[in-house]
Amino acid sequence: MEKEKIERINLLAKKQKEGTLTSEEKEEQARLRKEYIEEYKNSLKVQLDNTYIVDEFGNKTKLKKKLKEIVNRTKKLDMNQSLMELKVLMEYFEDVFKDLDQEKLDRKNYEDKLLSFSTKLTKVNEVVDDTSRLKKIINHGPYLKVLTRN
Repeated sequence: MEKEKIERINLLAKKQKEGTLTSEEKEEQARLRKEYIEEYKNSLKVQLDNTYIVDEFGNKTKLKKKLKEIVNRTKKLDMNQSLMELKVLMEYFEDVFKDLDQEKLDRKNYEDKLLSFSTKLTKVNEVVDDTSRLKKIINHGPYLKVLTRN
């Protein structure tokens, strides 16, 4: 999703908290949220479609195929093996979601630090500009003439 749309979603959420959201903005918010969720689902689906399970021998199997194998084995009453593999997959997905949550936190932290850095950089640039202006005034102003006459 484009950065502008995400920023718009955040702005509308802020307005909603403040209680200043119009009915048109509520409709836009619902539409943008739905679009965001759809894009997120599609992204996750693509990621899962390209996820492989590696067994103890190093053999790679697509996740979708592995799930089908587990379901078929369940139908054949090989329950212990199927349950064990489902448990391993559940643990794997728990780890994936923990990683996603950590990535969200890291991204937020990065954005906060980037904003802080940007603010500090702006202040430094202002000081540099002020220093340059002051240097020009000192070099070309009446102060230099007064100092050189004496």
